[in-house]
Amino acid sequence: MHAYLSKLFNDYESVALITGGAEDHVHILASVSRNFAISRIVGEIKRVSSTWVKKKGKEFSDFQWQAGYGAFSVSV
Repeated sequence: MHAYLSKLFNDYESVALITGGAEDHVHILASVSRNFAISRIVGEIKRVSSTWVKKKGKEFSDFQWQAGYGAFSVSV
């Protein structure tokens, strides 16, 4: 899942630098493009990855992301 989520960022001119988390949630540190709203990037990644997971087997047919998300900016 983490590798797939990282790959999806490329579709939005963005780079997932670190992807990880636990069984019930994910954390992603990403360099996000200015050409797309964060809400669009996250919404599309959640939509596409949810469809992808459900195709992985019957045991995943009830998979869904939680409503909403948290986004924080950092600078170096």
